[in-house]
Amino acid sequence: MKKVLYFFPIKFNFPTDGIYTRIITVLEYLKSRGFKVDMVSFDNSAIEGTYLVDKGLVNAMHYVSISKKPYPGKCVGLRFIQWKLKNQYSKLFPKHIGRVLLPDLMTDELIHKVKELQVMYNYDTLLVTYTYWADIVMHLRAAGFIGRAIIDTTDFLTLQQYYTHRPKLSFKQVGEFFGKEIEQMSQYHDIWHISYDEYLLFSNFLTSSKHFYIPQFFEEKIPSNVACFKYDLLFIGSDNLYNVEGIEWFLKEVYPLLEKNLKIALAGNVCNKISFEAPNVFKLGFVEDAEALLRGSKFTLCPLKRGTGMKIKVIESLSYGIPVVSTRKGVDGFLNKQPSGGVLVIDSAVQMAAQIKKLSTDTVYYDEQCKLARELFRGNFCIQKNFGLLDEIFIGAS
Repeated sequence: MKKVLYFFPIKFNFPTDGIYTRIITVLEYLKSRGFKVDMVSFDNSAIEGTYLVDKGLVNAMHYVSISKKPYPGKCVGLRFIQWKLKNQYSKLFPKHIGRVLLPDLMTDELIHKVKELQVMYNYDTLLVTYTYWADIVMHLRAAGFIGRAIIDTTDFLTLQQYYTHRPKLSFKQVGEFFGKEIEQMSQYHDIWHISYDEYLLFSNFLTSSKHFYIPQFFEEKIPSNVACFKYDLLFIGSDNLYNVEGIEWFLKEVYPLLEKNLKIALAGNVCNKISFEAPNVFKLGFVEDAEALLRGSKFTLCPLKRGTGMKIKVIESLSYGIPVVSTRKGVDGFLNKQPSGGVLVIDSAVQMAAQIKKLSTDTVYYDEQCKLARELFRGNFCIQKNFGLLDEIFIGAS
């Protein structure tokens, strides 16, 4: 039985956001193939964090403090002085952090923990989520790790930093971000990309590593036999900047063009950031049973204007055979940027409103889009296709 050390920074108790879904589907694959997985995450006392263990997806959870304070007794002398100066400089000059290089998110406690685990269990494989923590492999190798190192990049960090810091960020600094991101990735044998765009970009620079396009995948859901929908249009999202920005654009530019008898549901923590009120707009907040909500909605919405990686909410909708009305950003990461149907890609507010009206009133057109949604899902995002790809990576290379 192969032993895997899996790093994911965020402790969670219930899969509420797309990134959690990504982790769970990868863990489900590893479990199905008999791998023994230990996971390391940063601790958060507000979260119980037993979900993965309860579901049998990991063998053990290991938590470390999210603070950058040195762990007791391990940071003394010159090393302590260096740590102290670095922290004081960060407080005095906060704009420096993240401007020239990608932020250093490694902590002494994390370094100590992964080394300790490697000595105890001698892992065959390291799997790291997010390039911010790519240096984990360096410290694991210092503790004797000689196995296979895989990084699931998840997002294009340079672009994220550009979104966050512009217009203060110069093009030279963007180049320095990008150079650092490539350098971080270069430590890994295998590099996974959830986005086909990012696969094409990075595989041209890092030719000594193996690159894999691993989109988000799901099991195909059996369609509901009841054509009785509680909502016409549904958006599910966390309260991140891109979701809030996208929904605010939709409510300001598209909503006024729609019929007011259209029932629109907003779900997830994004509702906490939206002040808009209307009788036919239902802000549901966090919904534990997302499946029931999806099955009770006629079609879904992805009005994002910015972002990186892949929009997992779009793939999940397709897994139910539910059409998606989306901006161009909603198909980020897709192999085909202009799908023939299933996802209707529109950036114009007027055209989006017209498409929503057609889906909600034209039964023949709606049924056709449901069929195309299933075809798009089966050809790209079904669990069978992507489990087969992971078999080539994990088993074929054994």
